[in-house]
Amino acid sequence: MKLNAVIPASGVMDVEEFARRHRGLHGERTPFAADLLEFFGRFSRAIFQSREASRYPELTALAYWMRPAELERLRAEFHAAVPADTVVMPRGTVFHIPPGNVDTIFVYSLVLAALMGNTNIIRLSDRPSPQTDILVDLLGRQIDAGGSFEGLVSVVRYGHDAEINAALTALCDCRVVWGGDNTVRTIRATPLPPHAVELVFPDRYSLAALDAGAYLALAEADRPAIAADFFNDAFWFDQMACSSPRLVVWCGGKNDVAAASSLFWLGLEGELERRAYMAQPAVSVRRLGFSCEVAADQALSAHVHGRYFTRLVVSSLDGFSREHCGGGLFFEAAVESLEHLVPFITRRDQTISYFGFARRQLENLAGMLMARGVERIVPIGQALKFGRFWDGHDMLMSFGRYIHIITPRARKR
Repeated sequence: MKLNAVIPASGVMDVEEFARRHRGLHGERTPFAADLLEFFGRFSRAIFQSREASRYPELTALAYWMRPAELERLRAEFHAAVPADTVVMPRGTVFHIPPGNVDTIFVYSLVLAALMGNTNIIRLSDRPSPQTDILVDLLGRQIDAGGSFEGLVSVVRYGHDAEINAALTALCDCRVVWGGDNTVRTIRATPLPPHAVELVFPDRYSLAALDAGAYLALAEADRPAIAADFFNDAFWFDQMACSSPRLVVWCGGKNDVAAASSLFWLGLEGELERRAYMAQPAVSVRRLGFSCEVAADQALSAHVHGRYFTRLVVSSLDGFSREHCGGGLFFEAAVESLEHLVPFITRRDQTISYFGFARRQLENLAGMLMARGVERIVPIGQALKFGRFWDGHDMLMSFGRYIHIITPRARKR
């Protein structure tokens, strides 16, 4: 069994040799050690300064999330979250299996695990990706620049290989699996070491909810900002990111919904034209084929196939299918009010991006959802904004091991 070791740059090697080297590199760092903060701060600056990285807005967003001020905020949150009678230490080695369709997620996962003091193994697919290649190159340069970071991260590339997965799983104290239901099922066929834990991120579905009256009340000059924010949520990863909205739900009366919908989609079309957006031909063909299949299988109020995106209007959310092709296809529906979404929500649903609702309304919605689903409710424009809380997990603290210390109470005299 062979894999391609990318960081440290060693080329093709036997898995047994990789495992032997990894065991020798097992680091011992405390959470949020100063050298870790400095390392990722340098990595952030390197992305900001890279001419190649500047071509991809998702890399700029990653660098901004990883900037020193944000790392310091995370450090303060960590210390505030540790109970007085515990000490938090790293779990050990974290084995990351990121998805192939979101090029930056392996760095977000790495940063949170590494800041907790863990060593890391990252498995990347062999599929070419300029964004991934840029990040791997810049990450490797930071490690080569010096310091005691040799054991911080190992990046390897290999195809779908159960034996290699098993060999790397045997090294880990925590396994992180991204990429959908099939990936989770496949990886879970390889048992973890008895002491190890696992975080999994299966297939998810996300939607946007807008108050029609609030949208119509916007000044005309303010509506383009909503279109720009929605573009960022939906089009950065061809709508394939788990938190990208695929369904747009309007809340309000029939007349308000019709007027708001017309203005919203017209504004989005203008935003796409302003950005000179152009979908790949294969994406456009897939979107057209999928939308025609939907139209043949179910009754639609409208089927609008435009230059930049396709809109499928459904009269009801009863029996709604969450199957989706990505690439700029949007289902659209209307409900009277936000709470009418509750019966529709399932465990597969992750993010609701919203516009026009007060915090009280959002808290009421969250309180009614109970165990149905939804882990994130965020303003439109922040659907892809990564944080320590993801899919209902506190990822930062999940990468730590709690040592509970009990001291004897003073005896009463």
